[in-house]
Amino acid sequence: MVVMLAMLLFLTMLILLCVIHQHFSNSTKVTIYRDHFGIPHIVGESEEAIFYGFGYAQAEDHLIDMIYNYLRANGRLSEYLGKSYLDEDYRVRLMGIPELAQRAWSKSPAKCKSIIKAFVKGVNKYIEEHLNKLPEELRGYSKSSRRGSVVLSNTAIEKY
Repeated sequence: MVVMLAMLLFLTMLILLCVIHQHFSNSTKVTIYRDHFGIPHIVGESEEAIFYGFGYAQAEDHLIDMIYNYLRANGRLSEYLGKSYLDEDYRVRLMGIPELAQRAWSKSPAKCKSIIKAFVKGVNKYIEEHLNKLPEELRGYSKSSRRGSVVLSNTAIEKY
């Protein structure tokens, strides 16, 4: 009995120590809280809300890596980081990764597109709120660059 009460008290304290963020995705509430290890836990009213929160939390933890991966997957690193990345961009474009991703996107089921779009909205929201934290060379990374097919491009390039 004492052990159970101690565990209940511990869990209550743990929840109170969590950092809580609340966001609204298309009028759907999503809550992101982090445990004492910093791991995000996402609670939402729909799958789309959860993926919105996942995109936001992912960007909060890994935004720079995400942008580099998206640029790499679309053969656009040299636009932001200079001529030394031209060879890598050339190989990605030669393999047709962006086109493969666009074809995969056009054939994706509506539900799949819906949750990927929600993820991208979460990433975009984080970028809008923290644009000044991006390195100078990445501040021009426009919203038009962040869309569902870009997520699939990143997935496609990881296969090669």
